[in-house]
Amino acid sequence: MQQRILIVLAALLAGAYPASAVTVHVPADQPNIQAGIDAAFEGDTVLVAPGTYTGVGNHDIDFGGKDVVLKSEAGPAATIIHPPGGSYRGLNFHSGETPLSVVDGFTIQGAGAGGIYIYSSSPRICNNIINACSAGEGGGIACYYSSSAISDNVISGCVAGHDYYYGYGYGGGILSGYSSPTITGNTITANHAVEMGGIGCYGGSPIIRDNTISNNSLYEHYFGNGAGLCCYGIGFAIIEGNTISNNVLGSVTSWYSDPRFGGGILISGAYDSVAIIDNTVTGNRGGGIDCRYVVNLTISNNSISGNNLLPMRNFYDGRLGSAGIHLEDVYGASVSHNRCTDNGGYTGGGIACSGSNIAVDACWFEANRGGEGGAAYFRGDGITISNCVIVGNFSTRGAGGGLCAESGSPVVSNCTFYGNRSGVGDGLAILLKGASPNFSNCIIAGHSWGALVVCDESGGVSAPIFADCDIFGNADGNWTGCIAGQQNVNGNFSSDPLFCDTASEDFALSIFSPCAPENNSGHELIGAIDVGCGVCGDADGDGDVTVADVVFLKEYYFNPAAPWPVPLQAGDPDCSGFISLADIVYLADYLYRDGEEPCCPKYLGERPGLLRDVGGTDW
Repeated sequence: MQQRILIVLAALLAGAYPASAVTVHVPADQPNIQAGIDAAFEGDTVLVAPGTYTGVGNHDIDFGGKDVVLKSEAGPAATIIHPPGGSYRGLNFHSGETPLSVVDGFTIQGAGAGGIYIYSSSPRICNNIINACSAGEGGGIACYYSSSAISDNVISGCVAGHDYYYGYGYGGGILSGYSSPTITGNTITANHAVEMGGIGCYGGSPIIRDNTISNNSLYEHYFGNGAGLCCYGIGFAIIEGNTISNNVLGSVTSWYSDPRFGGGILISGAYDSVAIIDNTVTGNRGGGIDCRYVVNLTISNNSISGNNLLPMRNFYDGRLGSAGIHLEDVYGASVSHNRCTDNGGYTGGGIACSGSNIAVDACWFEANRGGEGGAAYFRGDGITISNCVIVGNFSTRGAGGGLCAESGSPVVSNCTFYGNRSGVGDGLAILLKGASPNFSNCIIAGHSWGALVVCDESGGVSAPIFADCDIFGNADGNWTGCIAGQQNVNGNFSSDPLFCDTASEDFALSIFSPCAPENNSGHELIGAIDVGCGVCGDADGDGDVTVADVVFLKEYYFNPAAPWPVPLQAGDPDCSGFISLADIVYLADYLYRDGEEPCCPKYLGERPGLLRDVGGTDW
């Protein structure tokens, strides 16, 4: 203490603050944490020994506008700030503190007015455990008009709205009001609120990265949205690299109530740009990613799986609602490289869109369920879907196992539809309700009983236009119904697309595929995925050209009971149009006499058209 006084006196004589920071120890130098901060100067550290700190001086801790580091000696498990409940907070920042004010390494437990309160200040909050705190807003942390950095904390078991009439019940874990915080690396779990269970924000421009947001929930029987991460009326925002899982909306029992949304991520109202990228959003009740009234939106590289909407008592046909990606009244969006699997929705289990200028590209939709549009549901103008794989989805109440377009003129290009199903038997792949879409360079294959495409032309809307598309191998026909007459027109055809391995969900094309750019008249890729397998001359299909292929072809040529090359084109390395003795000689010359490399035959049609020259059998 005497040393401290001498330093202060020297500073006063010099007309300045101390030249070097000093460490104030609690309780060795000061009896409680507030006394330690009061004794500290700008740049000092208040170092707190292990123990449980309660009572006067150890709650509502106030930095008084000073840039001080408050740090524990032994970390949060050993250093506990425990307010006496009631209307007490753990810490209170309200005097313009800057990021040089730091709280590092404490457990803040049981605060009845919130763990940490921040107003018009921007301290750094890191490496803390905030547990079982409650408040009207921001049970764990509440920040208003702030740019705080909140990092590497564990916030659990906190509640917003324990007294429903005190505050709006926003933000069980963290609430950001008109703020631009950076929230990174936190674990936010098992918090509870009327609205915004895990992280909530209204106004401002938050950056939310690399957090785990899980098992947060909302009160039953209230009308709250946003169980995991929820933002209203924001500007710029980045939501990146988070794991958002198993968050649960409360149920609503009113027969006439609207459904609640935003089990994982909910953005409602954004006037600048919002980027939702590289997140894992899984197992949420109330949906995966839900964006409404947003402009300039990017959703990319997310894994969205196993999310479901709440049951809705007043359900009616046509309600927009996806448990994967839900975009409502969105104007200007790029949705790319997302994987949406096993989500269930009212319409469009994987994605549902309304608005304009929405581009969906290079996404994978599998095993999703929707009333109409098992994978995707579109309503609006300027919507495009390209380079997507749409496989094994199910429309539970109507047609459109793969896709339903209700209005506008969506453009669908380079998509692969495979094995989708419909609850009414027809419209296995596509349902069109008042829409006039254009399909180009698409593959539609592998669907079981029922019509592939159903067109509701009651509004005088014309049938869809297909160009350079391959429709093949569908049990009840290919170019039938409202698309009849389009085969062999505009480059359309019906031929086995020769996927690499549908059983292993490998929808890349064989090098022999008629949908490969080198093998069709348009010289463009048809389908979502380019060539990924096959070797010219690899008759036995083992991935290489060896003497085994010569033996395989010899056996095939001379023994009618021998296995065929798969595909047959692999057995015609001289590209003559026949599998003959010349092909055996051709391969042997290539392997042993530096002959020409095997070529890959290019055939279109229902069958390759190859002939064995012995007996003239047309395969």
